[in-house]
Amino acid sequence: MAEIHNSYRTDLQGLRAIAILLIVLAHSSLGIFHGGFIGVDVFFVLSGFLITGLLYKELELTEKISLINFYARRLKRLLPALLFMVLVVFFLAYFLLSNLEFTKQLSSFNYVLGWMSNIYFAFREIDYFDDLSKQDLFLHTWSLGVEEQFYIIWPFVMVLIYKLKNTVWAGINLSLFLIFVISFLVSVIWTNSDSISAFYMMPSRIWQFTLGALIFFYIKSPNIKLKVLTSNQHYVMQGIGITLVISSGLFLSPRLSYPGFWALIPSTGAALIILAGAYINQSNNILSHKIFVWLGDHSYSYYLWHWPILLLGFSFGYKGQVFTTVFLLILALAMARISMLFIENPFWKGRFSTAKSSTVILTSILIVLSIIVLFIPPFVYDKYEVKNSNRINYSAWKFDRSDIYKLNCDDWHYSSTVNKCEFGNASSSKTLVFIGDSILAQWFSILPKIYTSPDWNIIVMTKSACPMIDKDYFYESIGRIYKECSIWRNSALEEIDEIKPDIAIIGNSANYEFSPKEWEQGSRAIIDRVSQAAKNVYVIPGTPSLTFDGPGCLSRNSREDGLDKLHGCYSKVKDPKVASQINMLEDVTSKIANVFLLNLNDLACPNGICSAITDDGVIVFRDANHLTNTFVETQDGKALRLINELTKKKNIKKLNFDE
Repeated sequence: MAEIHNSYRTDLQGLRAIAILLIVLAHSSLGIFHGGFIGVDVFFVLSGFLITGLLYKELELTEKISLINFYARRLKRLLPALLFMVLVVFFLAYFLLSNLEFTKQLSSFNYVLGWMSNIYFAFREIDYFDDLSKQDLFLHTWSLGVEEQFYIIWPFVMVLIYKLKNTVWAGINLSLFLIFVISFLVSVIWTNSDSISAFYMMPSRIWQFTLGALIFFYIKSPNIKLKVLTSNQHYVMQGIGITLVISSGLFLSPRLSYPGFWALIPSTGAALIILAGAYINQSNNILSHKIFVWLGDHSYSYYLWHWPILLLGFSFGYKGQVFTTVFLLILALAMARISMLFIENPFWKGRFSTAKSSTVILTSILIVLSIIVLFIPPFVYDKYEVKNSNRINYSAWKFDRSDIYKLNCDDWHYSSTVNKCEFGNASSSKTLVFIGDSILAQWFSILPKIYTSPDWNIIVMTKSACPMIDKDYFYESIGRIYKECSIWRNSALEEIDEIKPDIAIIGNSANYEFSPKEWEQGSRAIIDRVSQAAKNVYVIPGTPSLTFDGPGCLSRNSREDGLDKLHGCYSKVKDPKVASQINMLEDVTSKIANVFLLNLNDLACPNGICSAITDDGVIVFRDANHLTNTFVETQDGKALRLINELTKKKNIKKLNFDE
């Protein structure tokens, strides 16, 4: 019979190390371990195992749970390091970011301190073009909110379950199993209907904590079935668990409805690792290696610091740069070390850990409320109003969009209805149809200057984040298949079949996650169909993106005299997705006689440089991806020349335009 090793388990620190490495690598944007977000699932299972053990030990000793002591221990363990990170990041953001970035990227501040950021992120409303709010510096704290909310209810559950001990051990396991099944079903159903809420909210995650609890009681119970396995079989079990966890990090994708059924894979892997480790001598356990243990010891602080430091670096355009990203990760680890030595450990098990529970709870509440009520408003006001009172308000450029958005031609994912907007002369004999996503829509304002009324009627049909690709796709922002896009696209194409326009202009971003084959086949299907309805078709490829927020960078680099340091707000065009899309479209359009590739990227990024502002002082980008309407309106002459160059390939009447 194998011996149960119930002493301090260093292998669990090794499991923490695997989890944090997966998370950090996923967030690094280096293109590895896209599914590394499952590290959070591992932490949830592990937390369920450990917290259940602590509570059950207290129940065995005293037959009750002191809630005040339990919550005080949680506060001493988690709050000091969290507060330290939040305040340091707040000040870093205050001094490093622009007023625009600061207010957008710290919008969750008050919710973080109350461990409610998961609720905030689950139900917040975000404008499609509000990219900065999607880059919240405290987004990663959602998992802490889930854990703390679990800790609120779990002591009560444990007390109820403990009463079953006097009957049979099976009663404990049966009770936990029922909780597991009910919560898992809730998670699956909720994921299918609203995966964003299911991802962030505690009720759809309880089953993962419960799985950890089941493992604890399985080890604790008199059941000897597993204990008669050989040591080699325990190693095999551990190996299977590690394989499930790491393969989930490698092969699962953010483009899945999650958690749901998919979360079973890494959660089961974590459970197997925890279970097998109870029967493996720690000295012979690979997860007990000192490097793994060291990283596991720092996992909480590393989790706290990695995300905001990465995001601050990315705000300055370093996203995707390998050496800079590695430096940021090392810097985050250094901050984790400092936090653990001087903040986390002293309050957790050092000189400050002996404070009375009531004192800990009252002091924690007072500190948090003081920061929320007294600390934040003056600094936000100062940052937004006083320090930048003499500077250009670049935040206004965020809303420099074409008229099609003012007229509600585009309603994003809120409906599948085709909202046609017409510009020009409705009774004109010439018709132009303009159809695509927001990256195409940004070019709209050049059209009325080229295809002028009363000769032309321009019909606009756009839907943000909806590609003109004959393929359904998973849209991460809404956490599901973007079915409204597919329905809308088919209806819009039927409209074009009926209109039979003289000219159709179509296009979309290059950043959708399709395979090369899906790009080619999906684009060809749409272009073929439109070319049969329209006399001539122009296809506009996606524009390259900045590696930072344009207005945010300009605001950071502005001086109080109103002048700007332009040299800091540009990026060289290194976008393989755009290059691949252009190559594919060149091949597709070259094979259809009445279809032309209208590449406007040299207008947006001349000489391979994307700049947030022109030498003449015109703001080019209203975020990292979309052009300002003011800039587009200055490009009509250049666009016309490109169009006329294309018409020379065919007997199409040259457009007249007075520059």
